[in-house]
Amino acid sequence: MPEDESKRKLQEIEAVKIGLGLLCDLVFGLRERVTPKKPEWGSTSDARRMAFGNLYRPCLTNPVLLFNLINNLGKEPRLDTFAKLTGLEQEINNRENALWDIVLFVLTNTILMFQFQVENLFQNLWRELGEQEERSFIKLSEKLLTKLGFSDVAEKMKRIKTLAYIRNSLHNNGVHNGPDYNFGINTTLTKGDTNVNVDASFAFVRDRPVTCCGPMHILGLSAGIIEIVKDVIESEKIRTIPGPIRDRFAWSEKD
Repeated sequence: MPEDESKRKLQEIEAVKIGLGLLCDLVFGLRERVTPKKPEWGSTSDARRMAFGNLYRPCLTNPVLLFNLINNLGKEPRLDTFAKLTGLEQEINNRENALWDIVLFVLTNTILMFQFQVENLFQNLWRELGEQEERSFIKLSEKLLTKLGFSDVAEKMKRIKTLAYIRNSLHNNGVHNGPDYNFGINTTLTKGDTNVNVDASFAFVRDRPVTCCGPMHILGLSAGIIEIVKDVIESEKIRTIPGPIRDRFAWSEKD
């Protein structure tokens, strides 16, 4: 890998590491502010609070993993040790490519965790609103956002579809099997004097490999999804549900 390309990737991962840390603080703050634990619930967890807790975990752990990968394994002579442990050939490109594969695996795990948690949360909220189960994540999201009265459903659905298409491609050997679709995210994550600019373009072409799952794509989409979850939780129809809202996976009928 050319030295300038390797340097660019390192800078991008460093920005994503910081960005995920900012998201971590954001999610934790939202959990405490939007879904406070109520004494009358005892040890019972509310699905809204559980969702924020589970979105918080990848934002907390993945920056640590990225830090260790880049600051330890990513530098000589530790890259030599990494190559020996994994049985890679000593040629530098093989070692660097393997390292970046691991980094992308960590980031892909972030987006998968987000999709699983958001879909489960939306299913729980949809049930609490007295509606029948909707198996399609995209259809469920559109119905829920519409029922909650948002004026920007179409804009929110762009992020939801992007999240779903990335998840679906991982079930299809990395190939997109839905309609052609394009979407862009341009935002800035801020905390104090720390700013991370995110500019990511997503392009999905039917029956073609998905190539828009890089570090900035993951960071931008994660931030966009957290914003949707925040809006949903703070909407009047959801905020006024007394709770605790049961989680369909964490609760059994006898609970």
